[in-house]
Amino acid sequence: MRLFTVNLCLKDWPCLVVGGGIVAIPKAKRMIEAGARVTVIAPEIKEDLPGATLIRREARVEDLEGMRLAMFATSDRELNATLYQEALKRGILAAAVDDLDHCDFYMPAVMMRGDLEIAVSTSGTCPAYSVWVRDRLLEVVDDSYGVALSWFASLRERLRPIPMGRRGALYRALLSRDFLPRFRRAEVEAWAEEAEEVIAKQA
Repeated sequence: MRLFTVNLCLKDWPCLVVGGGIVAIPKAKRMIEAGARVTVIAPEIKEDLPGATLIRREARVEDLEGMRLAMFATSDRELNATLYQEALKRGILAAAVDDLDHCDFYMPAVMMRGDLEIAVSTSGTCPAYSVWVRDRLLEVVDDSYGVALSWFASLRERLRPIPMGRRGALYRALLSRDFLPRFRRAEVEAWAEEAEEVIAKQA
């Protein structure tokens, strides 16, 4: 089955993570980084999580109230599945980790280069393979990709008044250039001059 791929904006969303171990903690951290209001519930939480509310006890069904997204990452698959079914009744986007039958979504392996985010998914079938592919990409996609993105993002504001069709042609012309070596060598000013020539020709 094909998935509908999106990047959720979790800012100020109340989110629940049930579990406090090595599977749950990274997921809670990613939610916190995305600006969510995260609650983590587990009898034992193995790491302090600044920015999250930590409740050290067994999870209860009523903990779901008011949540918009929930993840269940305990070692008790039956508990995870039960909580998922209860979340489903309440219209909460939810996932029981490592349980394809009780998931509304799957978390991909992610790499970041500045604001550039690359996510690798196997549709939940083999997360370890997602990580393997992500690690191969890390060897190829270096920091210059993120630096270049920042430059192109700033250009976007300047070009916004230009009609979309022409703007698209400008980006295609710029992106066809071998610009990454410039950013790797910190030759941003030289690249900006070259870009101005391209923009002038396309205008």
